[in-house]
Amino acid sequence: MKPIFNLIALLVVFTVMASCSGSGISPISPETKNEDIPNLPISESTDVNEDIPGVDYSPIAGGDINENPKGLLFAGTLELDAESGTITNTVDRNPLLNWNITSYLLSGGCAGGCIRYTINSIVDAIWDIDVTIENPASIQTYDLRLIFTEIGNKTIENLDGYSDLFDPPGAPYINPFIAFMKGYILRPFPFGPGGIDTQKVFLKWPVGDPPIIKYVVTASLPDNTGEPFTIYDFVQLGELHWNGGDCNLGISVEDWQWDITAVKVDTTRFNNRIMFLVSNPEQPEKYEVHVVNENNVAGGTYPVLFKAESPNLQNASMYNIFDVIVTGSPQTEPVCDFYVDPDQITSGQTTWLHPGPGIYDPDGDDIVLYEFDFNYDGAFEVMASNTTGDPVESPPAPDPGPDPVDITMALRITDDGVPPLSSICTDIVTVVLNAAPVCELVLSDYEVNSGA
Repeated sequence: MKPIFNLIALLVVFTVMASCSGSGISPISPETKNEDIPNLPISESTDVNEDIPGVDYSPIAGGDINENPKGLLFAGTLELDAESGTITNTVDRNPLLNWNITSYLLSGGCAGGCIRYTINSIVDAIWDIDVTIENPASIQTYDLRLIFTEIGNKTIENLDGYSDLFDPPGAPYINPFIAFMKGYILRPFPFGPGGIDTQKVFLKWPVGDPPIIKYVVTASLPDNTGEPFTIYDFVQLGELHWNGGDCNLGISVEDWQWDITAVKVDTTRFNNRIMFLVSNPEQPEKYEVHVVNENNVAGGTYPVLFKAESPNLQNASMYNIFDVIVTGSPQTEPVCDFYVDPDQITSGQTTWLHPGPGIYDPDGDDIVLYEFDFNYDGAFEVMASNTTGDPVESPPAPDPGPDPVDITMALRITDDGVPPLSSICTDIVTVVLNAAPVCELVLSDYEVNSGA
């Protein structure tokens, strides 16, 4: 029964907190700060193919938010005991930000609770959950959101976006949320008592992560929220090749007041910049930007953060994260192998420079050029070349003088990769003095006969 206890524990611990100091989501991080946006924090770069919770802070995430209490519905904490399958529910009836409309959800009036859930299935660590929120009073609200402010290493697989609401002022966090009534114009939440809406949550709970989730439920009153409310329809047009490739990134952004002031994307991974997207005059909800992989980021899939801004009392913004695909991979230099034979000659003699059997290209590219330097001094000078890898004969060796002289010879090979890469290897031939042959006369006893 323990897996069932964990299941109940995890779902019931949607902990509703007003102060919401949770870890949230920390989006992709840049290597350098963008100079045209003041006071942006600098953070380290991230590796490729990370899950969203693992990425570092982005300079466009979070901000100094004026925590206007308009919008926070209720707060509380639920704690669980996974071993016994019991849950302790502590409701915070005096949360920091519950001014105005908190009490109507805390006052009860919902059979089974004003937040209910149904666990449909668990497959490969993905929990399929239906979350139902009920309105117990005759108050009209808009843009109701379930914002997850602390989820550890868990992920919301079907999130509707990220919000920077309800974190400490200046904190570089954004938090994933599920929007309610999103299939209706203006997203009005049904009047109570008894007005409900149910949304599905796909929650990925990795093994070993604590069964704790903190959240807030927010809504806008008496009208729609002031910040952009959705970023969607991401497209990548063109191939962002690792070697300086370029593409267009496009998204759609909507704001109830149609007063969007800026749409940005954190492309510091690719070009050390925060870039501004441009609206399409014929379709003003669509925004696009041209991105060049100036940093030659390796092939892979990278989470990239988008942000939409508009004037509002809470200085809140809308965020979403989409995957940008970089194609190809950095090329590796070919492996060079080379020897001279013979490796000792005299002045006037020649040797042969042989490309060795150990030559290969780790990328599988072909070696298309072999170049030779007969007197390599650190600066390669092409003195002979071919495309076949055949041995090359050196010029006659100079007179070394009375002492032997070592001459460094070099081979440079080049592959046909994109871009072509080369490598150099060397060997040494020793030139010794070509001394004149020595004639040695040996006298022996002999008899000379005088003539007759």
